Amino acid sequence: MTETPQYAYLRGEFVPLEAATISVRTHAFLYGTAVFEGVKAYWSPENQQMLGFRLREHYQRLHQSCHILRLQPTLSIPQMEELTVELLRRNRCAADTYIRPIVYKADLRIGPILTAENTHDDFCLFTVPMAGYLKPRAFMWGCLLGGGWTTTPFRPGPR
Repeated sequence: MTETPQYAYLRGEFVPLEAATISVRTHAFLYGTAVFEGVKAYWSPENQQMLGFRLREHYQRLHQSCHILRLQPTLSIPQMEELTVELLRRNRCAADTYIRPIVYKADLRIGPILTAENTHDDFCLFTVPMAGYLKPRAFMWGCLLGGGWTTTPFRPGPR
């Protein structure tokens, strides 16, 4: 059985997942100038289709995050929703899926300035089967065996 080719959305088009790469000189890579959301879509056996969980709310929050980091979203919320549905279709997703939309500074320039003239921001999107995103059993065993999270007490104010 051959594996279904997977795609991502990058630089305004759907590309094979293995071709969805960015340069090490990309501003977002160098300075962390990107925002993302983690969206889940679930397979509905009754309807034989994928159901995106609160797509609109996720993309509204993504747009708000862009504003905080002075990113200019290149797409509207409805456009992002449409691209997400199309990517799920192209990737023939038929199981619970994790969706990762990202808005990032796409310029190949050095310098931490967020609003330089002719700055180019971009949107990318890819999917991962939920089974490959988080292995709940391994996560739980890690927590039980001491490999889990450590918390520190919250102490507001100076010491």
